[in-house]
Amino acid sequence: MLGTTADAIVVAVFLNGPSKEPKVLRYSAKARNAATAELSLESGGQDADASLLPEGFLSGKCRGLRMDDGEIDAAHIYWDPETQEFLDWVR
Repeated sequence: MLGTTADAIVVAVFLNGPSKEPKVLRYSAKARNAATAELSLESGGQDADASLLPEGFLSGKCRGLRMDDGEIDAAHIYWDPETQEFLDWVR
């Protein structure tokens, strides 16, 4: 789920249904355009150079979310099994 205000872009991921508390990532609307931000599903970096992928990202074995405002590099959001939390990276 994507929510925006004048100050922030918020991505909420519900792991166990809407009755449980979501995992939340926040992005500054000063760096990204909240008015044009979109959230979509993406494949797990199958086309990316493995040396550019962050540690914990299971290339080709997971799906992630892409938060993109069309103005700066998209944030790629993924579940890190080692830290047991959602992390993000920018290409």
